[in-house]
Amino acid sequence: MKTSLLFTLPFLLFFASLTAQTSAVSIHDVQGSGSVSPFLGQLVQLDTSVVTFANSEFAYIQDAEGDGDPNTSEGLLIDDGNTFQLVPGDRVLISGQVQELSGQTALGASVTINKLSSGTPLTPVAFDPGTSLVNGASPLERFEGMLLNFSVTAASGSDDFNSVDVHVTSVDRPFREPGLLPPGLPDLPVFDGNPELMNYDPNGLGQSNFIFHNAGDVIEGTGILEQFSFGYELSPIEPTTVELVEPTRPVRARTDDEITVASLNTLFLRNDESDYGLRLNKIVAYIGEQLHFPDVLAIQETGGSDEIEDLIFRLRQLDPELGDYQGFAPPDEGFLNVAYLVHNRIDPPAFTELGSNEFCSCGGFLHNRPPLLVELNVPGDESTTLRVLNLHIRSLNGVDDDVEVRIRRNEQAISIANMVENLRDENLVVVGDYNAFQFTDGYVDVFNQISGLPSLGAQFPVEEIVNPPLVNAAASLPEEEQYSFVFQGSAQQLDHCLHNELSGLTVNEFAFARGNSDASINYANNAFQLARASDHDGFVLYLGIDELSSTKNTNTRNLTSLRFVNPSPAGAEIQFYNLPADAIVTLTDVLGRELVLAGLQSSSAGGSSHSENGSFLLPQNLIPGSYRLTVRSGSRLLSSQQILINH
Repeated sequence: MKTSLLFTLPFLLFFASLTAQTSAVSIHDVQGSGSVSPFLGQLVQLDTSVVTFANSEFAYIQDAEGDGDPNTSEGLLIDDGNTFQLVPGDRVLISGQVQELSGQTALGASVTINKLSSGTPLTPVAFDPGTSLVNGASPLERFEGMLLNFSVTAASGSDDFNSVDVHVTSVDRPFREPGLLPPGLPDLPVFDGNPELMNYDPNGLGQSNFIFHNAGDVIEGTGILEQFSFGYELSPIEPTTVELVEPTRPVRARTDDEITVASLNTLFLRNDESDYGLRLNKIVAYIGEQLHFPDVLAIQETGGSDEIEDLIFRLRQLDPELGDYQGFAPPDEGFLNVAYLVHNRIDPPAFTELGSNEFCSCGGFLHNRPPLLVELNVPGDESTTLRVLNLHIRSLNGVDDDVEVRIRRNEQAISIANMVENLRDENLVVVGDYNAFQFTDGYVDVFNQISGLPSLGAQFPVEEIVNPPLVNAAASLPEEEQYSFVFQGSAQQLDHCLHNELSGLTVNEFAFARGNSDASINYANNAFQLARASDHDGFVLYLGIDELSSTKNTNTRNLTSLRFVNPSPAGAEIQFYNLPADAIVTLTDVLGRELVLAGLQSSSAGGSSHSENGSFLLPQNLIPGSYRLTVRSGSRLLSSQQILINH
């Protein structure tokens, strides 16, 4: 093979001089088996390597042979700023000073490059790091800078930078676990931070930018694992294949003999925000189509009474019958408040703000958002009463650095525990955004202080107040469903539902309405997409009414819903639920042109209306773009959702 020399005789003389002074080392020697190079700060000459990626600013090279040790990386970053002449497949001799750039081993000073030949193929390495630390370093460290064949699963939706938290498909979805981040505190649990998580940047190395990834998407391709100050990042170097999932999943509608209690953090739903109108419409759609118009809805992070009135007006527009609510927000409104919507099929309830005059030992009022209690008579059985306590506890922001944050969270939890113990003589459900996990965070065990359930310990020990303990409704779910929020790729439950032993009511089910925590943030500004109405998933508790009066009008009916992957390809399957026999489904393009997709005829005796579940296929000849799927029954609008056709 003909040799191509990029540099002049002075370079060759310098390289020969360097060779005489320094013995050649391999990339795996420079990388070592730890998180920092054993050659840090030294000038090294590398054995022959192969270029795997290059642009005008930097390049990646890899040892073509390797040492066979799975604990050492064979890839290396060349941070030269003069690598425009290199292309993948070039065989090169390179020397330079070893540096750690934001944690990534690189040759970053006094770099010299000699290209020997071109067109050398290099087989990517199968990427499966596992979850255990290797020699005290992240399991990802041994793949740093390497050319990889990867199959990863999104653990979150696309963020503001269009990147995604991912883990390899052979690993279960990462969840937040009990305790503090390392090094922790003596005799308390420690959370490892889920080191198997990494960032995925669709266009980090020049590929096309896909901004609608949702948790659960499977992404496969060839790329390079980089490291930055925020952690490890996987970037493709050629087009990928993606298996998309639908981020939205509604709960079921209640039956005639049930009452539903729900909770939803509405994420800064304030009328002084510039996107208020869009946010209001998305929250209304989420309440109607995902939560199925719950009887009692506890709301967190809303402005106050004006926003509640707007919600009621829009819910009645969405459905005059099912959206017929009364509302309440505290009169002394702060920046963000807790509030309620209660369906008008329920007799007027009583609302009470609790703990508003309590003070914190660290100064100021204890509860920035005082717990809000609603007391009501259960519809269909006026002898059964129900109390619902709505919480929004001080957030975890600053908890690692500010002891006053821990003090306030601890004292709030103790205060609420005393409220719970005083209220538990009647049916009690405690819901809301606890801003706490279902286990200790290591500093304060907010959840188990309030619930009375066993604690793994905390810097502020749990006081014995609630006895007997409350029931954690989410514990009835499979473990993989016990989350309402995703933070840095770790699924976690911040929104909780506790209840005492109920009288006259039976707990039938508990479910999260998916569509927020797992979805791409880029759906947030899409008024026609249910996904990302908030950053928390809401939930519904279904309570069976033991002594339902047949004379009581429960005003309930099943709701129509459509489910599909979004974006979808032409010819994709659309699943439908509770579609009436006379329903007409239309697909409307951006010019307003309609295509009728389905018109089901009744199959029941006598031709009476009925509901059906099933699916149909979109036409194969749809061109890419934005469409609207609409379901009507006579003059009534049953569902309206946007669908994006990508190819």
